Amino acid sequence: MGAPIRLARMASEVEKRRIRAGTVERDGVLEQLQMAFVDGKLDREEYDERQALCLNAKYIDELEHLVTDLGGQQVMPFAAPAAAPVALGGEPIKTFAVMSGKDIYLTPDRPSVEGFAFWGGDDIHVAGVMGPGVQIELSLVSIMGGHDVYVPEGVRVVDESVSFMGGVSIKKKARGDGSNGTVIIRGFNFMGGVDVKLEK
Repeated sequence: MGAPIRLARMASEVEKRRIRAGTVERDGVLEQLQMAFVDGKLDREEYDERQALCLNAKYIDELEHLVTDLGGQQVMPFAAPAAAPVALGGEPIKTFAVMSGKDIYLTPDRPSVEGFAFWGGDDIHVAGVMGPGVQIELSLVSIMGGHDVYVPEGVRVVDESVSFMGGVSIKKKARGDGSNGTVIIRGFNFMGGVDVKLEK
């Protein structure tokens, strides 16, 4: 009777050590599956099956076997920054674009933007202020126009804007895990919006 009890306890301990999968981990696996399908490593049926399993996975180990035979990246759990967010001080850059636009590069002494765009918009580059734990805010109004925001790798983008027949579009490659800071986008979009792209 002793052996079955010990085995049950060992199984229970393994279950406790399993790490839950979140949106970041699932999105990473979905991207690897999509690339494998495009490269011809998976046929349509295999791709659809693995995609469904990925979306329903609860634990990291359930995701790993979906990509191990594809030569993809190892599935690592996302770890949020342990430190409290670092809010940079300094006056925001105020910009007004009507049927025009310009390049704006954030700096530590000017770490945010208050922008208005009508039939135009600015290109906003945030790499100069981002880093682990850093949190900045962009307050952007777009009316029949919009802004392009360029972020470096690892930056998490949070959309807190209000939109009507428009919105914020975050490109897949620009969806970071927060390891390089967070950008919060606020403001209002009407028949326009904000495109967030990865800085090349």
